[in-house]
Amino acid sequence: MTGWLAWIGWGLFLLALIILFIQQRRHINFRMSLSAYAKWLLLDDEIRNNHKDKFINFLQNEKLHDDQDLLFLMSDRAIEEMAISLKEAGSLLTVQEMMRKYIQN
Repeated sequence: MTGWLAWIGWGLFLLALIILFIQQRRHINFRMSLSAYAKWLLLDDEIRNNHKDKFINFLQNEKLHDDQDLLFLMSDRAIEEMAISLKEAGSLLTVQEMMRKYIQN
């Protein structure tokens, strides 16, 4: 009986390690997309102005002016979604190319 308990224990330990690995990988990918988004905004004025206008429109059109905490959280989510969409469009390579262009000039 103790043999089975040991196998179950090791199985649960392995499962916990796999879950931890998946969470760490998602966190790293998310941080990379936010970093690329910030660099993209710093390097390209046209995109920065476009996203600034969209964000201001989001704040003005949102009906949550009384609940500032919820508005703050929703604005964070909007920025995260912009970063994720930029990552899905291949922004990591584009940002690297933009950085090379500025280094060479």
